[in-house]
Formats: sequence, structure tokens, C-alpha cells
Amino acid sequence: MRKKLASPKAKKRNRKELEKKIEKILSGHLIKDVVKVEVKRAPKCKSGYTINYRIDERQKQRIINDIFGKKVLFTNRNSWSDREIIEAYHGQSKIEKLFRHLKNPYHLAVRPQFHWTDQKIKVYTFICLLGLLLTEILRKKVYDAGIKMNLDEILGYLGNIRESVSLLSPGGKGKPRVEVQLEEMDETEKKLFDIVEKIGV
Repeated sequence: MRKKLASPKAKKRNRKELEKKIEKILSGHLIKDVVKVEVKRAPKCKSGYTINYRIDERQKQRIINDIFGKKVLFTNRNSWSDREIIEAYHGQSKIEKLFRHLKNPYHLAVRPQFHWTDQKIKVYTFICLLGLLLTEILRKKVYDAGIKMNLDEILGYLGNIRESVSLLSPGGKGKPRVEVQLEEMDETEKKLFDIVEKIGV
């Protein structure tokens, strides 16, 4: 921000808008308690302003001492070992990742849905979750095959694979012959296609 304000190409700034933008930058949890920013007039700058900032070391140390590194996990799984509880806690991020996939507008998105009755909404959601489950199986198979890709990359490559259907005339009477052929694939697409064929997705 300071570099932008000092740039010869900077546009004239309004102080209130500038302070609002800085407030937004510092809106993260605990950040504004640690980073102290001062907006100053700077007639030599084209923007009209500059900013100074400093780190409040006392506040930083207080946060480190009082908050960082301290987590208490509560569970009613009395039969679980400490290791199992911690692994389950860390597994939350994987669940959150799956929910992000269901919001992805390009792959596996639950929305938009064009249904209104409860029954149809339930069936539609079930199909989306089933699709997510199948793609996770596919991702595991791809990983087991030694290909390091995330789910979006896998689906992106597979989406590039197309099939052409040709109707060939027999030359006289009779039904035309149907010929199905895959378009040319690059090496990665071919590997993924072979995996899909093996698992029958």
C-alpha cells in the first residue's frame, strides 16, 4: 500500500477511503491489535498521502503467550486413544475441503438446483454426494497410480477428452454404420482415461 501511494502513477486519494481500505486490510483476527498504522499527508506524493506502520511487540508477545499454541479438544468418544482424537480433529480440514468442492461452480456443484419439492431436492443432493464419492474414489486411484493431482485438475483433464460419433453410409440401401472414436489425447489425458476405464467410472 505504501509503495502504491508513493508511485509516480498513483491517483489522488481521499483520506477517509484510504483509512477504510487500511481497516479492511487489518480486519483479520487479532491483526489490528498488533499492526499500528498512521496515515500522513505527503504533498510531494501524487496520491497526497503516505502511511507509516509499526509492530506493537508487547501486543504480539501477549497474543503468542495467551492464544497461540493452545487448543483444548473436548470429545465424548471415551474409547478413543489420544492419537485417534487428534487424527479426527486434523481430519476436519479434509471434510471442509469436500464441502468446498460442493460449492465449486465448475465441478460437483450443488447449486444452482432447479427443483422445488422436498423429494426432488433430496434426490438431487443425493446424486451430487454420490458424484463426489465416485470422484474421490477416482482421485485415490489416480494417486495410487503415482499421479500427483488434485480433484479439480483431474476433472479438468478428463473434461478435455471428447468422443466423436460418425455415421458411415453403406453406399446403397441399408442402415448407416455407426463408428465411435475418441479424439487424440495428450499423455496425461491418456493415463487418466486408462485409470477411469479400469475402475469403470
